[in-house]
Amino acid sequence: MAAAAIFAVATLAADYQLASGDVKAVISGQGTLESVAFGGFSVDVMGDGWSVKIADGTQLGPSGCGSVEVVLIGKTGLTVMHFCGDYQVNATYEITTGSYLVKNLALTNNAKAYNVTSAEIYAGTQFTGLQSFTTQINAFYAIQIAGFGRFAGSDGLFFSLMTPFGTHQASGQNVTVSYAGNTNHRTAHVGIDGVVMGHAVHGGYMNPGTNIYKSEATAFKACVDSFRMVPQTTAVKVNVAWDENDYQLDMASPQDVAEYKRIIDMNADLGLTYQIFAARNSKHSSRYNTTDGWGFEDVLWLSMGELIREGKFNPVTDPIASDITDIVQYASMRGVKLLAYVYPCLGFVPMKQYFVAPSGNMLDISPPEVREWLIETLDAFYVKSGVGGFAWDHGIVAGNNDLHYSQWRAWAAIRTELTRRHPDIVFDNRQVAHFWGPWYMLHPGYQEPIAGDENPETYGVPFPSFHTDIVTAGKMRSVNYLYSSSSLLAASMVPGFISHQTERSADNQTVPCEGASPCYGVNQRDFDYLGYKFSLLSTVGTAGANLVWAMMPARDTQEYEFLPQKDKDFIAGWLTFADTNLMYLKNTDNIATLEPPAISKVDGTHAMYKGEGYLFLFNQNYDDIGVALTIDSSMGLPNDTSITYTVQEMNPQARVVGQWKGGQQVSVTVTGKTVTVLHLTRATSQPKVMGAALEGSKLVGFKGHTQVVVLRDEAEKVNGVQCESQRESEHGTGVAVDVVFGGDYLSTSMPLRKVAQGGGWFNYTTSVTVGMKQQLENRAVEYPIQWVKPKDYEATWLVPTRLPLYFFSSRPSSAAPLVVYINGNKVPLTAGYTSRGIPRTNTFLGWWFDATAYLAQPTASLSVAVDASADSYFIGAYWENIVPESTSEVRRC
Repeated sequence: MAAAAIFAVATLAADYQLASGDVKAVISGQGTLESVAFGGFSVDVMGDGWSVKIADGTQLGPSGCGSVEVVLIGKTGLTVMHFCGDYQVNATYEITTGSYLVKNLALTNNAKAYNVTSAEIYAGTQFTGLQSFTTQINAFYAIQIAGFGRFAGSDGLFFSLMTPFGTHQASGQNVTVSYAGNTNHRTAHVGIDGVVMGHAVHGGYMNPGTNIYKSEATAFKACVDSFRMVPQTTAVKVNVAWDENDYQLDMASPQDVAEYKRIIDMNADLGLTYQIFAARNSKHSSRYNTTDGWGFEDVLWLSMGELIREGKFNPVTDPIASDITDIVQYASMRGVKLLAYVYPCLGFVPMKQYFVAPSGNMLDISPPEVREWLIETLDAFYVKSGVGGFAWDHGIVAGNNDLHYSQWRAWAAIRTELTRRHPDIVFDNRQVAHFWGPWYMLHPGYQEPIAGDENPETYGVPFPSFHTDIVTAGKMRSVNYLYSSSSLLAASMVPGFISHQTERSADNQTVPCEGASPCYGVNQRDFDYLGYKFSLLSTVGTAGANLVWAMMPARDTQEYEFLPQKDKDFIAGWLTFADTNLMYLKNTDNIATLEPPAISKVDGTHAMYKGEGYLFLFNQNYDDIGVALTIDSSMGLPNDTSITYTVQEMNPQARVVGQWKGGQQVSVTVTGKTVTVLHLTRATSQPKVMGAALEGSKLVGFKGHTQVVVLRDEAEKVNGVQCESQRESEHGTGVAVDVVFGGDYLSTSMPLRKVAQGGGWFNYTTSVTVGMKQQLENRAVEYPIQWVKPKDYEATWLVPTRLPLYFFSSRPSSAAPLVVYINGNKVPLTAGYTSRGIPRTNTFLGWWFDATAYLAQPTASLSVAVDASADSYFIGAYWENIVPESTSEVRRC
């Protein structure tokens, strides 16, 4: 009875009116789109049609079919049934709850199975008034994502086939949206992916790196997000345990189980709620029995993958061993859900009749029998094991290219059904997931982190730094910039990548647990204590909805035990920030006026909601850099000059920095190796203090820094110090005072003072201050790890109690050595690598000198001469392992 109320067969009418909210569509009595309206913008449509080609040469289209029957779907949709001989073709038009018009086709031939070679969902359909048409291509693979049509004024429409196998084109005013691929459907019923149409305003700022406007990209990403199956209410917080090499651990060993539990415990303590499980269990699998291309099958399905492939274990009928479920239950008790690692296309013997390749990815997942087997097997494993989801890897396609479209659709159907059954499930997507574009990502989870393999040698050193986490953060932001601007992923789909993947190779360049190599722990101590904050904030600021954490300080007992509480609080605080501010972070986008991550540049994002929100400004470099911003739609704010914003800095200092007006151009200085986080709210009054923190009655700033402080009320003294001068504030009320805070200058940006340069030589003067010495001594107390020589010292990011002098080059080369003299004496330099003790050319971080010995004589003046004639990209010399410290001591004002 309910279905009859929703679906009704209608006699042919003059036309049919579909409406939902501000969207209206008129369908003619013959079942063609005649007009569409989005709010006050309407377009007349002529010649709406479709076409389908079958492999046997049959070509179907409205003109070649007979009678037409219309089935209404409430007030928002209808299906036009075309009867074309043995084929029935249904064209459905429906306005979705997100205010978009979707058209799709479905074919039925009960007499035989058939292959569709191509289909045009819109076949040269005229949209009256169309003036131009631009197609957006995925950044990582040459697939079309959408076409953007522009009309007079600022109105436009976008069209997107909801698959990565489509094309979007226009000839004059006629639009064709189609797909082709010689696809083997192996079924009598074929549903062809729909085309979604939506309204987009054009004009203003261009979307960075593309030929579409920022407003068009924003509209399209909102559309994609509206089709996600489960609305996201909290950030996904997941640790990828293979990034701390958990596959080296054997769950058949009590000692290794205890070590694995430390990983779970650290995740729980910090607030991460998911963890990808990739440890071995030699009771159930063997690394000598793997059939995948990487030799990791023994860790799949919580180590039951080989048995599932061989047909010796069936999750539907067989119980899961308690030694496997015990670790799942322990994690659950700590508030962490494990994700099982799965390769879906291996040679599963129960489905051997569908093998299409001799090895590796053998299984064609497109036949209905395979699809249903995978759904039931995955579902039973999910329920019986108690995992929270799956991490997919090793690809989803097998065999010839003509199978790939059907396999892609089957894989979408598998994840759709799993999500329907378990709405709280989470999927981690890997391998070539980034090829497939935004429509691949309608299920819970996130796109592939850094769009590729995480091994340090895979992506090299795109942004040199002494700290591997800062290198990785630059790589991640570069990828996320493209995910947002070119791949048009909604922010809810963009993945973070906090920390780094630990080098898998031992210093002798053998890889434990690979091939015939024995299994043992290597590089367990690897946490980048002074780099992780930059990495964490890079993720919050570009992928705050999906906080994917790589290496976790847990396998090494000292890193686990000695991580200071203040650092745990910092991490947990920003993870909580992502949850409580998800409505802002789901709107994260690149600031239109800033370039992508680059040497000597600041990149940035905005995360706005209802005209307020956050700015994240990233300085990957070693020098402070000023960046110009305009307070308008370039950062997601209204183009309204009447609005004033109070700007609160959240990092690196907690302070109000000023008030900005809509349309104003402002300059912000971002400290080297720092993420500046600003919170913009609509102002109701001028704050009492701007430019420094106010704790009680005292101002607080950074030691040795001069900060311009605006006081709403005039004051002769600051923190008890008589001020020498004050001036009128630029904000119209109050006074501005230059406050110099006491103590030695400490900063993440500590360049040596250059006094001369010429002929490839750079001459500097510097000193090791008491403040630097005291900070390093305090760190040794707060973080009392017993560092081991030479192993720990080979990793530049370890031993944060030493004082390195780092020689920064934009393109460092181990083949371009520097020559350095300190006080006239030539000093030995060390080569740093993200691969630790393995000197791989593409992982070279640069040259550095351990100046820890100079701490014995603080304040002594040092002259440093650098012969950089072999390195034309040399930029400068910088102290490392120093960070700013706060104080209320005022030296003068």
